Parts: sequence; structure tokens; C-alpha cells
Amino acid sequence: MLLDKIFGLLFGEKRPVGLSIQLGEMNSLMVKAGLRIKGSGPYARSYEGGYRWKKVRGKAFLLPSKEPNPHILVSGMSGFGKSMFFKSVLADIVKAGVSCIVFDGHNEHREVVQGLGGIVHDSRNGGINLLSLDGATVADRTASLTALLSNVYGLGHIQSTKLGQCLKYTYRRFGARGGNDKMLRKEPKVSDLLFEINIFVKNSKTASEAASLVHLYSKISNLNTRAFNTPVLENLKGGINSFSISERMSKEARLIYMVELLERVYSGMKDDPKDGKIRQYIMIDESQVLINESEECSGVITKFIEEGRKYGRGVIIVTHMSSRLNRQIVANASTFMAFYSREPSEASYVAKVMTSNFDAEQSVRSKLATLGDGEAMVISANNRTPKVVSTKVLQGKREARGGLDLVGLQALAEKPILLRDLCREFGIDEWQAATMGRELDTFEFGGERWVMKKSNPGIEHEVLVMKIHSLLQQSGVESYIHDRANGPDIVVYHGSGKIAVEYETGMKAMEDTLGMIKKRDSGYMKTVVVVNANSLEKYRGALTDSKWQVFGPDELDKAVAACKG
Repeated sequence: MLLDKIFGLLFGEKRPVGLSIQLGEMNSLMVKAGLRIKGSGPYARSYEGGYRWKKVRGKAFLLPSKEPNPHILVSGMSGFGKSMFFKSVLADIVKAGVSCIVFDGHNEHREVVQGLGGIVHDSRNGGINLLSLDGATVADRTASLTALLSNVYGLGHIQSTKLGQCLKYTYRRFGARGGNDKMLRKEPKVSDLLFEINIFVKNSKTASEAASLVHLYSKISNLNTRAFNTPVLENLKGGINSFSISERMSKEARLIYMVELLERVYSGMKDDPKDGKIRQYIMIDESQVLINESEECSGVITKFIEEGRKYGRGVIIVTHMSSRLNRQIVANASTFMAFYSREPSEASYVAKVMTSNFDAEQSVRSKLATLGDGEAMVISANNRTPKVVSTKVLQGKREARGGLDLVGLQALAEKPILLRDLCREFGIDEWQAATMGRELDTFEFGGERWVMKKSNPGIEHEVLVMKIHSLLQQSGVESYIHDRANGPDIVVYHGSGKIAVEYETGMKAMEDTLGMIKKRDSGYMKTVVVVNANSLEKYRGALTDSKWQVFGPDELDKAVAACKG
């Protein structure tokens, strides 16, 4: 095995011990062409002949801990292998026991994240409490929120000033006695800020002041959703946490959501020791959707890149065009990997970043124009000679589809099956099965991972119905899964009557759910509804009839007891 310089990039056949990221199969590397002769006879002159690309073989691995910093930048146009490479990198990092926070611009990696045992947080259902202090003082939180919202929404001076005052009064109403306080009696929410702005509207002295505040109210009201009122940050230092940045959000809301999440992660990382151990990666796919045109988001990413190494944090950014990223982000990424890009200005920029002289730049630019599907050029701080690797081998390895009976696999997974049982049946491991997202849905419940062929109802619904029915059977309650579109999920026999049991994922409109449950009243003694935890509060507020009982997924024993009582 050949070690180049300080082991940043490693070439050979065996995977190194510890955190290593396989980049693919080596294809070629740039070397000097050597002396060439120009002219003939007495006019002949020798000169350095520029560069050429030499064919090489072997596997290429990146050892992030051996680089000056663990940050990685990946660029290239759609359709040439970036997303597949992203999935491969994620699997390598998780296999090494390093945690990840993934920002998924198009919800493309849900199946892989869940297959690797991670949690996908839908931005429509939660993420942060925008007004929580999270260790900051009231004064600092007020200043940072005022600056962020003013910049994102383009607020004028008067609106910014009024917003700061409304935030101050909102925190005071929840127990703040001064700007240095870090604890409140209760955490306010966006609705509480809107309440305060409305008071300011009513107390306006002029029509123009009132109109300005009404405009401010309309902007802030767009943030009065679960995404900005429901925190999910308790366990982000371990495992995989993927945030699906909903395309239903406005551009401004997506930006605020991501900046605030990253700021909280940034604050939390400073509690970790500075021992050089890589603890976590922040992985951002489709960054052009999320950060390219945002000074606020680029700023917090730059802070991670500049300081994260000390606390064991690495950043991986995947983008269509690296030339549109903040220059500090590009300059501080130890590893740069470029797939094919048709845009001439992007190819020129990549060539300049990867080389140090005109001849080398021309050679790199020419090579970039010939890269095929799955091919990428890579350099690192410790290995600055541009090299071309083929990542197609990673796709073959991760998907593990050579000779796999997909028809048989889908038939076995027609109904939910434990992932470990599926892997045992087909002789594959869970790491390989994790990338079968096109064929299977994955769901984790009670510490077990389930898979099922994509269908409607989805895997979450089917697993919970199976679990509830199993508990009913174990408790001696006579019941059966109805399994028809016009009936309840489970029918329970109770004396001379029947009880309807439903599982709701929370994705259905509430009026549709109410209509369905009201229909049960005529044929059933009562209806027991188990609902996804994210929607539990909403359902309990809406289903108030005495014949309806609502439980969360962690209250299945109570749901069973309600069927027996």
C-alpha cells in the first residue's frame, strides 16, 4: 500500500482502520510531461512540456483525521454521481461510529438515513423553538433574532427597532427581569411574539406606524408553524439526524430554519473537549438550494469550518457550483472533489482552486471537460496532485444489486418485515440494504427497524397496526385487522358490541379524520385512535367526544386497556 506524504489520501486495496472514506477506484493522476524539444538544428530549444494524465490503479481512501481539517467540498452538475457519492460517504462515516447531522434540500436521502438507523426530522413537524434562549442571554438572543429576521425579510430601520422592542417585552412577559437573564419562567413561542406585535399595532400613534407593524406581523406570522415552535434538538450529538428542509417552506423560512439550527449546534459543540477526535459531521446536500445566496447561512457555516476542527466537527458540502459559495468555505475545505460541470466559469474556477500555475490549470480544465458519469477529480491539503477517481464502484457496492432477486425481495416485503430478517433471507447486511430506497421504505419503532415495499398506506401505518393488534392478542382481546379501505384498521369484539381502533400518521387533513371517525359512531361502541407523536396534541384538541379516546405511540398499553375496559 502506497502512502503519499502525510497520509491524507491513501492508495491501495485494503480499507484502513478507523474513519476512512472510500473515494472510488483510481483512474489517473496529473504528472509533468517532462522536457520537450521545440525547433530543430541549431534553433532547437528544450522546455518543460506541461502536464499529462497518467493511468493508475487501486482504491482511493480519504483519512480525514490526517488532514489539517476534516472538511470536504463536492461540486458538479446534476446526474453525474454527487448524490450517490454523498450516500456512500454517509455510510462510511456512520460505520466508523461518527455521528452526522444531514441537511437534505430535496428529501432525497430519507431511506438511506432511516436504513442506517437515523432519524429524519420533517421540517413541517418541528425543529426549533425560534424564541428559546438555549444558553444565550435575553439581550444576546434579542439582538441576534432581530438581526437575522431584519436581514432575511429586508426590514427597515423602524421595523427592526420595533421588532427588537417586541422581543424584549415578550421575554419580559415570560419572566425576564433584565438583559443578562439566561433562564425564563417558560419559553415563549412565535405566537407570543405575534401577540406583542399586535399590542404595538393597537397602540400605534400614526397610520404609517400601524401599517409598518402590520407588515411586520404578516412576515413573522409565516413562522408561526411547528417548524419554529417545536424543538427536536435534545439528542443531536449522537447517531444520524437528517433534517428534510421542506420545499413547502418559503425561501426565507428555509433560511431562518437552517441558520437557527446550525447556531444551536454551534453553541453546543463548544462544550466538547479539544482533543482532535472527529465526533460529528455536518453534511449539506444541494447547498445551492440552502446556502449559496445567503450571507447569514454562509456565515454560520464559515464559523463551523474555521472553528469546528478544534471541537471534532467536520463539514461536508455538496453543491452544483462551488464558485457561488463563500470564498472562506472553499479556502478552508481540506478536500475538494469535482464532478463534471458544463458551465465554463465553474470549470475555470475549479481549475484555479486545484492548481497553482497556468499550465497545470489548463491541463485540469481540459480533463474536467472529459469526466464521465461517476468520475471526479480530487485533491486534498496533504495530497495536492489532482487525481481522477471513478465512484461507480461505490454505487455497485452500496446498492449490492448484482444478482439480487428484487422481485423476490419485494414479494417478501409486501407487508412489514424486520430488516434483520430480510437481510438474513437474502444474504446481505443492513449497510447494503440501506440504499435500496427505490424499492423499500424503512421505519424504526421500539428499537427495531422494519422495511416494506413502498405502498399506501405506508410503512409507519402498517407497523403500528401490526403492533397494536399483536398487543391485543397477547392481552387476550379478540380482534382482527380489518384491512379494507372503508373500515377501521382493527375491529375489537367487546361483549355484544365492537370497538374500532385506528392508527393515524397525522398526514391526513383533520376534517377528513373527523368525518371518518364520526362514521364509526353508528356501528361501534367507541373509537380508539393511536396517533403519531408529532400530531398527538392536535388530535387530542380536536377529538373531544366521550366516545373517542386518543393515545400516542408510546401509550399502546393504555390503548389496549381502553379496548378491554
